[in-house]
Amino acid sequence: MNIIKPQTEQRYQHYVPQFYLKFFSNNGKSIGMFRFSERKLIENASIKSNAGREYLYGKDNSVEKWFSIQEGLWANIIRDIILLESIPTDPEKNILLRMCILLTEQRTAHTADNLNDCITEISRVSAKMMKAHGQLDVDDSLIDEVKVHVEGHMIPFIKGLPEIMMDISDLRFMLIRNKTSLQFITSDRPVARYNQVLVQVSKVMHLLNCN
Repeated sequence: MNIIKPQTEQRYQHYVPQFYLKFFSNNGKSIGMFRFSERKLIENASIKSNAGREYLYGKDNSVEKWFSIQEGLWANIIRDIILLESIPTDPEKNILLRMCILLTEQRTAHTADNLNDCITEISRVSAKMMKAHGQLDVDDSLIDEVKVHVEGHMIPFIKGLPEIMMDISDLRFMLIRNKTSLQFITSDRPVARYNQVLVQVSKVMHLLNCN
């Protein structure tokens, strides 16, 4: 899978696709948004200016450009699902839809921050182990201030997509129709994992404990 180099720079890079958020918008430009950190409701938050971060996927814009191409394909597929209320049977569209869901989970700022936190913690522990073995002479307070930032965190994941797609090829889609007066909502982490097997095991364990 090739990463295409763009000719123009995109400084603000969205981790939730704009086309996706537009499905929750009345005008295609803004969306109602609740900021949990501020406990504040914004009735008309700009889609273009939210759910993104400067150079989230790197300053060379290769990943951002690749995403923009894929998003054009994904948008058409999801638009048809909404209009027709059915999952596409075409194999190519089916694969693209799986790719959309998989990458929408992995590309978020939350995923990038978790990766940075994980590598930062590993780096701090490694430095303290080196100090304990006399290989590093530095104060612990300085080690605790170390922060690691990984640029282009999506590139390895995108390159490994063919193998990952094989692992999820046997999963089936389930389309949920909203027949209530309440509308669907979304978030800056729009993909949620649900382990049906684990849920069933938990139910069995609960029944055994009750008996």
